[in-house]
Amino acid sequence: MTTSSCTVQGLTNGFSGNCSSASTSAGTCTSTLLEPGWHGMRPHRYHTPGERRSRRPASLPASSTRISLSAAGRRSRCTTRRPSLAPKPPPRTTDTTTSRGQPTSRGELMGFREILEFVKIEHMLFSLPFVLIGALIAVDAEPSDLAVLDIMWILIAAVGARGLAMTLNRIIDKDVDAANPRTADRHLPSGAMSLRTAWALAVVFLAMLLVGAWQLNTVALQMAWLPVLAFVIYPYLKRGTWLCHFWLGGCLALAPAGAWLGIVGDDLGWAAITGFHWYPRVLLISMGVIFWIAAYDLNYSLMDVDSDRAAGIHSFPVRFGVEKTGPTSIKLTIAWLFCFAMADPTGGIFFFISVILMALININVIDQRDSLPDFQTTFFRTSVLTGWVLLAGMVI
Repeated sequence: MTTSSCTVQGLTNGFSGNCSSASTSAGTCTSTLLEPGWHGMRPHRYHTPGERRSRRPASLPASSTRISLSAAGRRSRCTTRRPSLAPKPPPRTTDTTTSRGQPTSRGELMGFREILEFVKIEHMLFSLPFVLIGALIAVDAEPSDLAVLDIMWILIAAVGARGLAMTLNRIIDKDVDAANPRTADRHLPSGAMSLRTAWALAVVFLAMLLVGAWQLNTVALQMAWLPVLAFVIYPYLKRGTWLCHFWLGGCLALAPAGAWLGIVGDDLGWAAITGFHWYPRVLLISMGVIFWIAAYDLNYSLMDVDSDRAAGIHSFPVRFGVEKTGPTSIKLTIAWLFCFAMADPTGGIFFFISVILMALININVIDQRDSLPDFQTTFFRTSVLTGWVLLAGMVI
């Protein structure tokens, strides 16, 4: 039997339709009301002879109504579909706006937590105990002789120096980090932080370093250029020589020396440096820090051997092989053991015992590298613990 499918749209002043016929077993008539004030219309229907016309309701809801008619003209069930009148939400973007409504690109607004993650504030635990050791050496290991304000400005300068070193390293190594799968999700390569924000942080950390040194004494302020220069050189040095591990140790070795100068420079002035007052205790402590950090950094670089080789980074494992990293780290650990023990900043037995104890623990962890489930985390915690145990041995 030939039936028809007709679509009728209710408009503001009438209707329009589009009908087609086909040889099917049933027909469909769809009426769509578009205006909210349109109450309904009588759709065209096909009737068989003798069939009684059925009257539509007086009004229809302002919705889309689908009416299916069978070949016999009987009315089938209706389904009502209300169109969504809510506006579509705007597409999500990665841009944010400032409090004044000015647009700012992704990565320019950073929270305090993101900044701490960016500078790896947990690595401050490496240098902080030796900052305090350097300050204690300046007062002959008498904590009561340290002024609270001096400690405060020393810590501000130390945090500024550490933050500046990490920020400069992240900025200079941005492309290297992007090519390394392990570091590709860091803030700058991933775009979580903009380069402009990173430079702004570098300025803030530099200001902390300079203000802290200025509040301590003139000599400390005039020597503040030395750590800044060391921080800038390090990222470029590792592109040329494996001695970069020792240079990194030298950067952290400036921590106890700088804290010591921040105390004695107020009384001795430039004579603190030219008169060799830093020999032997400050020198031996700083040399011990160089070997200690180098031993850690050699093992840390094991995670990036393939990436460093591809990027032209001259780490020790890339230059001499992974198998030589462990034995060399043990030799460096023995070297810092002798340096710290010979420094003997207190003349007591507890500092000497703490040095021996932590050296043995470090050697054992390095020797068990292949059997530990998470060597890097274990060695990091052991290395951090070393400085704090030495500080405790000095205070006791």
